[in-house]
Amino acid sequence: MSTIAPRKLETVARLVENLESHKTIGIVSAGGIGAKTVQTLRADLRGRAKMIVAKNTLMKKALEQAKIEN
Repeated sequence: MSTIAPRKLETVARLVENLESHKTIGIVSAGGIGAKTVQTLRADLRGRAKMIVAKNTLMKKALEQAKIEN
């Protein structure tokens, strides 16, 4: 049986903390978006929103732990 990498556990914990501490969240599929577009989006959102990129599996685990459905 394999062990879970500590960085993955830390990522899930950070995601859960953010999910539980914010009233509004949006989850989008970001596949195929170029680096320049992501940089521009981050700059536009700076100070107004937080943008976190995570693997699907880690986000699903965080949503389960935060007891968020749908």
